[in-house]
Amino acid sequence: MIYNLVCRYLDAGKERAESAVSARSLSECSALVRAFILNNDLGAGEWIAGEVYDGKGLVAKLAYNGRVIA
Repeated sequence: MIYNLVCRYLDAGKERAESAVSARSLSECSALVRAFILNNDLGAGEWIAGEVYDGKGLVAKLAYNGRVIA
């Protein structure tokens, strides 16, 4: 299955969302979230969630530490 990952975060107090990135598993989504956070120098207070979609709808959210929270 192919998942689409959208990263949501705060930038100067405004919510932003990055375009969807494809991934083959939730584990890959988790790794992509951590890489996005590190590459963009985001703190925990700036991170909203990584949202994982499967084509039908939202299937999971990823926390700052990369763990599935919903």
